[in-house]
Amino acid sequence: MLSHPPLSILAICEEDSSELDSFFEYLQSIPHVLLAVNSAIPADLSPFDVVITAQSGEHHQNDQHLEQYVNAGGGWLGLVRRSIRLLPDIFGVQPDEIGPAAELRVLFDDPDHPLSQRLPDAIYLDGVYQPLKTAADNSEMILYADWHYTHRSMLVARPAGEGKVACTTLQAYHHPVFQQILYRLLSYLAGVY
Repeated sequence: MLSHPPLSILAICEEDSSELDSFFEYLQSIPHVLLAVNSAIPADLSPFDVVITAQSGEHHQNDQHLEQYVNAGGGWLGLVRRSIRLLPDIFGVQPDEIGPAAELRVLFDDPDHPLSQRLPDAIYLDGVYQPLKTAADNSEMILYADWHYTHRSMLVARPAGEGKVACTTLQAYHHPVFQQILYRLLSYLAGVY
């Protein structure tokens, strides 16, 4: 059996975040993952390898605190849940218009990306179609959706200072393959994948 280093995750989300429950249960089922869920950003983020924020465009007033944490080597995953409000510039992307609810065909932009190992070439996820517009040159599109014969960014990552950030508009938190991708992404942001 492989030995994994501990991965300490802080999830910041609103009181009613029931759509994330199945993903949080998945993370808690992994023995080396330590998950804390909070409704506010604590003053001290040093115990955590990576921070997840839900509603990244609306929920935070302490973006500078999180940016300092990332610049010092932390990881930050922003989950955009049906919002067109601007994201902090550190993400290097902005949410586009909210489209219809659909079954999205989602693929890795680079089929040989380390996060894609032993996963299907394409997955089909239920959710609202909302692509991300890239605003930074060093943004890495990880997942895209086929939409009207184009590839549209759905999960993007980039380095920031000594750390990394990622952002996604995909919302199928109950889907087992997407859960596995998000877990790998959290490890990647923490520098252990």
